[in-house]
Amino acid sequence: MRLAKSVKLATNTCSAVRMKVDADDGTTGVFLPKPTTNRHWLIALTVDTVKDEMVGVVVLSMEGRREKLPAREALDMCIPTDDDMLILPLNRELERNRVVKWVAALKKEYARPLLDEDQLGIGDMEVTDKDLGIALLRQYAGIVERKPGCPPLAKVNVEHHINTGKHCAEHAAQTQTRREDLLINKDVGEMLSSQAIEPEEDAWGFPVVVVRKKNGSHYMARSDLRA
Repeated sequence: MRLAKSVKLATNTCSAVRMKVDADDGTTGVFLPKPTTNRHWLIALTVDTVKDEMVGVVVLSMEGRREKLPAREALDMCIPTDDDMLILPLNRELERNRVVKWVAALKKEYARPLLDEDQLGIGDMEVTDKDLGIALLRQYAGIVERKPGCPPLAKVNVEHHINTGKHCAEHAAQTQTRREDLLINKDVGEMLSSQAIEPEEDAWGFPVVVVRKKNGSHYMARSDLRA
C-alpha cells in the first residue's frame, strides 16, 4: 500500500507545492513540466535548488478541488544551470520600469522595424507592453525574421554533432558530372518558379532532398525531421 498525499488548492490561485524530482540534492536547475490533460491546474516552469529530493513548484489552480500531488514524472526535464548563468529572483527585478531600462540598454543606434511586424502574434497585451515587446524583438531581427528558403533561426531547434575523434570529417567524392549539375539546377529552378514548394511557419519539412527518377528528371522530396 502506498500513501498518496493530497492537497487542497483554492480556485484561481497560485500555490507553491513541493514535488519530488530525479536530481541530486544541491542541484540548481530549470525544471520543465510535462504536457498534461488536466486543464484545471497548470504547472509552471521552475528554477529551484533540490533539497531532500524535492523542489518548490508553482501550480495554478482553475478549480477548487482536492488533488493528489503529481508524480515526479510530471517534471519532464532538469536543465542544470552553469556557474556563470545569472538567475534573476522575483524580487522586483522584473518590474516594468526596470524592464524598460534593460531594453533601452540593449537598443542599437538604429533598429529597423521587422518585416512582418504588423502580423506578430504576441497575445493580447496593453499597447505600452506590446510596444515594449516589439522594441525588444527588433534587437534580435536576425533570428526572428524568416529567411528566403528556411524558417526563422529562433524556430529551428536542431543541432547535429559529429564526433570524428582525432580524424577529420571526410567528404564523399563527387559522382555527378557538371552536366548533371546543370540539369538539377534547371529542374529545381522550374519547381521553385512554379511554387511547388510552399512556405511553412515552422521548421518541419526542412531541408528538402533532390531525388532523381528513372527517366532522368528530378523532383524535390521533403525530409520530415519528426521521423
